[in-house]
Amino acid sequence: MAISTQFTVTPLLWDLILSDAQDTPYASYAIVNGELVITHHKGAFTLVDGEVLLDVTDALAYSGAILNQWRNLDVKGTITCIGGAEVALTSAHIMAWSVDEGDASLPLGAAVSSRLNLSLVNTDGEWTYGGSLRGNLPIVGATVTLQLGVFHSGAYDYEDIGTFVVEKTAYTEGQSRIVLTGSDALLYGMVDAFVDEQEYPRTVQQIFDYIIAQAGITLDTDYDTLACNTSISIGVMPKWGDGLTLRQALAYTCAVGGCFLRVGRNGQYQVVPSYVSTSTHTLDTTQYMELTDDEMTFTFNRIKLKLSENDSVESAIASGTAEAANNTIILSGNPFFYRTRSYTYTVVPAGTAVNPNRTYYYRNASGAYEKLESVSVHYGHYYTRSTSYNSTVLQSIADGLKTHFTGLTLRGMNIRWRGDPLLHVGDRVTLTNRAGASYSTCVFQQTLNFEQGFSANISCELKQDDALPAAYYAQEGSTTVEGAGNPSELPDGSVTLAKLDDEILIPVANGGTGLSTVATGSYLKGNGTDALVPRTPAEVLSDIEALPLAGGSLTGALGIGQASPGARLDVKQSAALEIPQILDSYASTAAAFIQHKVGGSGGWQVGMAGSGLDHAYLFCYGNFGSGTAKLTILSGSGNVGIGTSPNANAILDVASTTKAFMPPRMTTTQRDAILTPTEGMVIYNLTTHCLDVHNGTAWGPV
Repeated sequence: MAISTQFTVTPLLWDLILSDAQDTPYASYAIVNGELVITHHKGAFTLVDGEVLLDVTDALAYSGAILNQWRNLDVKGTITCIGGAEVALTSAHIMAWSVDEGDASLPLGAAVSSRLNLSLVNTDGEWTYGGSLRGNLPIVGATVTLQLGVFHSGAYDYEDIGTFVVEKTAYTEGQSRIVLTGSDALLYGMVDAFVDEQEYPRTVQQIFDYIIAQAGITLDTDYDTLACNTSISIGVMPKWGDGLTLRQALAYTCAVGGCFLRVGRNGQYQVVPSYVSTSTHTLDTTQYMELTDDEMTFTFNRIKLKLSENDSVESAIASGTAEAANNTIILSGNPFFYRTRSYTYTVVPAGTAVNPNRTYYYRNASGAYEKLESVSVHYGHYYTRSTSYNSTVLQSIADGLKTHFTGLTLRGMNIRWRGDPLLHVGDRVTLTNRAGASYSTCVFQQTLNFEQGFSANISCELKQDDALPAAYYAQEGSTTVEGAGNPSELPDGSVTLAKLDDEILIPVANGGTGLSTVATGSYLKGNGTDALVPRTPAEVLSDIEALPLAGGSLTGALGIGQASPGARLDVKQSAALEIPQILDSYASTAAAFIQHKVGGSGGWQVGMAGSGLDHAYLFCYGNFGSGTAKLTILSGSGNVGIGTSPNANAILDVASTTKAFMPPRMTTTQRDAILTPTEGMVIYNLTTHCLDVHNGTAWGPV
């Protein structure tokens, strides 16, 4: 006999205990200190308020007592109406309840909500509007909390079932019950739009904390940490998109961290690892009533972040093992999973020489960086820019998830068992069946039922076809992993070509050659209308050399937009563009220069000339090619000549018959403001109208 409910002390109870066909003669009774105590091989029965209750004598904790086949249960709760009025619920009010939680898939990046159906005794209309218990209180929008108790160690021990918001009430006339339905806070909470005003880069943990703070929620301190990838730096804001809620943003972030989001039975928000290696419950044949084994298994090997139809990032334990439905988890649609390019701007120290091959930036009044067209001297407020991509970041996320899920195994099972509210979606259970075989799996979905006793149904449903190259897919990162195959997709980069006699044929009309074979190493040449013509590598080079703008030979002058080039490289385009012309020679005494023509007349020329090319010069032309060098620098000695080749004994030689030398001009006040003047300095004094020179001690006229 399995005593699983409470019994009133009657002669019939004595008969039940003392004549138990399976347990006789292992029961006896006695009066101890005026109290009836019945000793049974399952434990001791204690008289409580006129009822005999089985008290588990080994003082098991809640989970042990709730799984005992001789358990005694109680249920209670509270309805808190809008405005704060409370109504206590007892087992006399509660007829039945059920709680559905989870989904039929791995809870990775999921927001797992729970739903309640609660039946209350309404024989005399006490829970209808105006009834003896409800009165005029509003029920829709009220908060319901429930607790399930089990008797052990001399008292009832209660555990939370959950906290729910009532969405609807239903009463059928003539029936003795009213049904309340509702959901936990996750369905109604964090529905405001998420606004990301962070300055990136940010770590995954910082993004997580930012969302929590904006949502204004407090996490259960036992479940407030992401499982992995917390320190990975995200360089650019994720592509959150429009209309994103705080709940969705948090779920996406949980997916990156190997977790999912739920409201615990205590009513607090919890961030829970999607995989735990240790089983919280071990079930045997005395604790479950029915087992349906799908005989389908999953052993984790690979994580795949799907960025687009043709782009993904993967990490595998065994890279040589092919992707399949029974070993791969695929995440897609997550705002974190896209390729980005980011820039880092670094200030250039004052006085740093300009690098003509670099691009420089400045920061405008709004804080944005803009490109500088030209820079001559740095004053400490110019910036250089470096570019980085997030491929390493994406790979690090995949590697972190791979490490987190290493060891994950699943078996497709549905189990009806005695139930325990301490078991949650995401927990692991190990079951030993009647044949003695043990299996471990994860709880994807669970239903708790209370009606004339308590039981639960848990499931781990695997939807896969081992014949297809499929894998688990995450739905937009904010729900769960579906586990459906995708047979319509070929592996990335695959194509299908029609074959004829083992040779690939592409018709001429589609850009083909019309030939059945093309020699190995050949190139194809086309004119835009006719069939492609095969060309050997030597013929390709000949074709290039025969281009009309190439001067007839690759070893000669090359003209671009110039039929008769006058230099090694002669570039000509429209008159509105300034095109450089470069001339060089292998002769040691010939000139080597770069010249810039504008419209064929004006321009400039920079080059080297003279014996051994020891003169560097700069020409500025009014009539191109007719003037002499305007600036010459001897490369060997550093002598500078302006308008002439410099005298060997002069560091600066200035020559002109039409222009004068003009030193710096300033007033006496301005002259005296020169800091630490040096002996030999010369200025023209606008106050005294004469040249001044500094003798190392003071300024004076020449």
